Amino acid sequence: MTNKVLFLGTNDVSTDQEISKLATINSKHNYGLVSDSKFVPKDDGYYHTTIVDIWAGGIIEVAKHFDKIVLLDQPIDRWSHWKALLSTYKIMVELEKLGYTTDFRDNDNIQSIQFMWDLLQDNKAFCVYPWMHLLEEYGDVLICSKSKTPIKKLKDLQDWRTDPEFVEIRNKLQSGERIHNCNLCYEEEDIGFVSTRVHESMDWAVKMNIQSMEDLKVALPTYYEVRPSNKCNLQCRMCCPENSHLIEKEFKEIKFEYPSFKKEYGNYEHIDVENLLPGTRIYSTGGEPTIIPEFYNFLDKCIALGRTDLDITLNTNGQKVNDKLVNLMHKFDEVNFSFSIDGYDQVNEYIRWNSEWPKTVANAKRLRDEGFYISLECIPSPWNITNLHLLYEFYDREFPGSTVFLQQVYWPDKTVNVFNHPLPELVVDSLTKVTKTKAYYTDARDNKSIVDTLLEHYSKDPKPDLHWLGKFYEFNDLLDKSRNVKLVDYVPELEQGRKLL
Repeated sequence: MTNKVLFLGTNDVSTDQEISKLATINSKHNYGLVSDSKFVPKDDGYYHTTIVDIWAGGIIEVAKHFDKIVLLDQPIDRWSHWKALLSTYKIMVELEKLGYTTDFRDNDNIQSIQFMWDLLQDNKAFCVYPWMHLLEEYGDVLICSKSKTPIKKLKDLQDWRTDPEFVEIRNKLQSGERIHNCNLCYEEEDIGFVSTRVHESMDWAVKMNIQSMEDLKVALPTYYEVRPSNKCNLQCRMCCPENSHLIEKEFKEIKFEYPSFKKEYGNYEHIDVENLLPGTRIYSTGGEPTIIPEFYNFLDKCIALGRTDLDITLNTNGQKVNDKLVNLMHKFDEVNFSFSIDGYDQVNEYIRWNSEWPKTVANAKRLRDEGFYISLECIPSPWNITNLHLLYEFYDREFPGSTVFLQQVYWPDKTVNVFNHPLPELVVDSLTKVTKTKAYYTDARDNKSIVDTLLEHYSKDPKPDLHWLGKFYEFNDLLDKSRNVKLVDYVPELEQGRKLL
């Protein structure tokens, strides 16, 4: 007989009200909200919690004290954010795998999730992006930012829905045929990552309530990604001339050769603002969008046309947050700031050169306190992989409700390679500490899977490739000389690795 039942729902009063009704019907007692991951129920009856009140790993810990865990079948629009429902579903799947008694498979509110999950299990090629996404980069149209194979020039794209190249891609993916445009995701899956293909397909299934392939047949993209310029205020160590005009200038000065710098940048003119579906996402990157005039001009255009029912998302280094930006963003229904933070304190300042740590933190907090959604994006690299736990512990302390994204370094060769650190034992120590944090359990693209894959790799005590390690130190020394700094003053353990050469 089921005695103690834990319900997972959304974080508003309707959850407690619904539990009370169920308790009355079943002659049980509603003991209310559980908000402590160490909670142990004493009495039989009904309890409830949410992903907002207890982090994912904590819910799994709490669940072991209950006889049954139930996902409340609340409509999607009752959840504080569709991501909260998706994250809760993933917790339920994990509990199911662990052998807990669960009840959620027949829920109406997970039909879109279940449809996409089943599709991805059966079809190892499918990705939702060609049905709803348009990325313009350097004048080319690509499937996504991870693909470096252009589909065609933007100027040659007449009708995105009926374009022959797009139609061919959709047909191949729907039939299960892998295409070379998506090789990076396939390669990531082969080494154990949860790829963007999988993660984003699940996200958009919930966001767009996709329950069949027919639901994907929209007239215009529901996700635009725009890189209008490489104008930037920072010189990040893993960055390249395409994405920072300051890096472009520096590489010329230090005579560092970087392949294929494309100078053609796009704009927002191809976005038919007046006819967009409500909730369409416009993702702006750069460069640094907060210092690019085209970004502000586009926001003004949307406001003038009365199209503030959009999802405005931008990737920022957080150095240029001002009243103008805040006031404009408050006019839109949904705003997401993706903060690029790659290390704790001085490590971030070393990696993201010209950034100021106190300003980064203060601006992220200001935007959060203004009510905007803040996600945190980090690129694991040789510079931060032995101190990554300090950043995750900082996330836990200061941004406990934020999503954490990890992203690989896309360097043209193996000079900057997160899998080639000279001191495996220090990497293992740091990543093990990462797994003890709440941020580790964040349901975000590549977060947990990258940490797990890196930890597994370095736990085998791999020997570094000394040729490429030498190239890394050579490149880093060039940057240090240009910036008049020393590695040892910022990441001393990485300096010690030089002894292996």
